[in-house]
Amino acid sequence: MHDSSLVSALLGLLGISQIPVISEYGLGGSSNQVAVGEGAWQAFNATLSGRLEHSTSASGPCAMTANLLMNVTSPSSQGKKMVEARSTQDVVDTIRFVKETGVPLVTENLQSEYCASPVSNAVALWFRRMNKVEFVPKFTPERCGIPSSPAISFQPSAGLGHIYTVADKNKVTVVGGSLPPLFGGEGKILADATSVLAPTFGSMIDNIVEMEVVTPDGEIRTVNSCLESDLWFALRGGGSAFGVVTRVTVRAHPKVTLQTFSVKFKPSQAHSREILTLAARYAIQWGKEGWGGRFGPTEVVLTTPSLSKEEAWHSMAPLLTLVSNMGDDVKENSMTTHHGFMDFVKFYASQHIPPPGADYALSSRLVNEPVFMSKHGKEDLIKAIMTASTYLESWAVSLSVPYGIQPMEETSITPAFYDSPWIVYFSESITPTMTRKEQLLKYSTVGKAANYLRFITPGSGTYYAQADRSDPGYTQSFWGKNYNRLQEIKKARDPKGILRSWQSVGWKGPSSDPRFTCHTRANFQTVRCD
Repeated sequence: MHDSSLVSALLGLLGISQIPVISEYGLGGSSNQVAVGEGAWQAFNATLSGRLEHSTSASGPCAMTANLLMNVTSPSSQGKKMVEARSTQDVVDTIRFVKETGVPLVTENLQSEYCASPVSNAVALWFRRMNKVEFVPKFTPERCGIPSSPAISFQPSAGLGHIYTVADKNKVTVVGGSLPPLFGGEGKILADATSVLAPTFGSMIDNIVEMEVVTPDGEIRTVNSCLESDLWFALRGGGSAFGVVTRVTVRAHPKVTLQTFSVKFKPSQAHSREILTLAARYAIQWGKEGWGGRFGPTEVVLTTPSLSKEEAWHSMAPLLTLVSNMGDDVKENSMTTHHGFMDFVKFYASQHIPPPGADYALSSRLVNEPVFMSKHGKEDLIKAIMTASTYLESWAVSLSVPYGIQPMEETSITPAFYDSPWIVYFSESITPTMTRKEQLLKYSTVGKAANYLRFITPGSGTYYAQADRSDPGYTQSFWGKNYNRLQEIKKARDPKGILRSWQSVGWKGPSSDPRFTCHTRANFQTVRCD
C-alpha cells in the first residue's frame, strides 16, 4: 500500500538528509481573497527578522507538482508568502498576523495534500527547521502529579526515522508507522491509530503524553491530561483543526523483540480467497496475540512483540500450512526475529519502495468484531473484498490497529478503531499524465469498493489519512460519536475558522470556500485542476 514517504523513510534510516515537501493540513482565514498592503507585509517581515519569503510558480492555478523523492503532490504555491518557522514564537507571530489581517493560512507539513486554489495573499508556515528529537529518561507532564517515565519529545519536522534512531540508541520503543512520514509530530500522528505495535501498545495517539500547541488565538499552550482538557481530547484523534502543534512528547516503551512472518507469492484469485478465509477465521485470536502487519494479493507480513519465537510458530501454524500448499507459487518464505522495532522498520521499508512519482487513490474501512463472530459475517466480508478485487488494482488487509486495547484516556478518533481486528484498504494508481476524467474515475472506483464494506460494517469507520474522500458519512467514519463534541470545541477554540481543510472538523463543504474549487466530491489529493 501507498505511503507518502517510503523513500524518505529509507534515507532517514540510513542517515541521509531528507528533502522537505509542501503539504497542507490547514487552510484558514477569510474565505474571500484579502487585500493586505505592502506596509503590513513589511512589518510582519520585520517581526520575523526578514525571513518572510515570496513563493512564485510558473504553473497555473491549481496546478499539481510531484516530488519524486517523497511521492507527495502539492498545489501551486503561486503568489504565496512563506514563513520558515524556526521557533514556536514564529508560529505565534504568524497566527496573530493571520488573525488580525484575515490573510489565509496554509500550514505545511507532510500530511496528504488537498488541492486548493492558490490565494495571492496567503501566508504559509514551513517547519523544516523545527526537527529536534530528545530522549527524556524521566518525563512528568506539566502540572501532573504522576510518576515520571521515559519519553521521546520531538518537533514537527522530526522524521520518524530520526525518532526511531534516538529511541533505539536509548534502548526504548516508540509506537509509529513502519514506513514513517518525514513529519512525525503533527498531521498524521494527530489522526492516526495504525502501527504494527498498536495491537500491543495502543495507537500513536494513545501514546501521546504532552503537546505544545499554538492555538488560533495566538497563544502557546501546554496540553496534557491535566491541562487544557478539551484540546487534550480533540487533538488526539480530531486532527489538526484545533491548533498548530510545535512539540509532541510520546511514551517510550522498553525495547522489544519482534517475531515476523513474511511470505511473497504469485497472485491469483484462489490464493487471495484462501488467505482471506484463513485470516478471517483467526482474526480475533491474532489480534489478541499482538499480531500487526498486513496481507494482500501477493504477500503476507505479520509481526508481534507479544509472543516468543516458539509461540509465534504455533500461532502461525495454520498459515504456514496454507503457504506450504502453494508450492512453486511461493517466492519467499521466512520467520525472522527482529531485535528492536528499528530492526523491523529497516526490514519492512527495504521491501516496499514504490516507483518514483507514484501516487494513489485510496479508500479504507475498519471491519469491526461482530463481522468475525458469525459464519455469514465472514462470508460477506470475503465476498466484498473478492468482488472489489475483480476490478481494482490492489487491496490490502491491515492488522495494525489497537484492537482490544482499552485506552488509558479517552481519545477523539472513532471508537471503532478499538473494536476492529482489521482495516481494509483499496487503491488505484494515479499518474500526473492522466486527464481529470481519468483521475476522477480512479477515485470513484475505490469509493465503490468501500461501499461494499460500508454495507456490512454499519457504525464502523475508517482511518482519516487514507480514507475515501467521497464518503458521504465522513464525520461518522472518522470520529463516530465524538464528532458533536469536537464541533463544539472547534467553535470555542477557532471561531473564525483560521485552521480549515477538506473534511476537517467544522468543514462546511466545498462550496463554503472558493479555495476548494479544485475539489470535487470524488477526489482526494492529485486530481488535475485544469
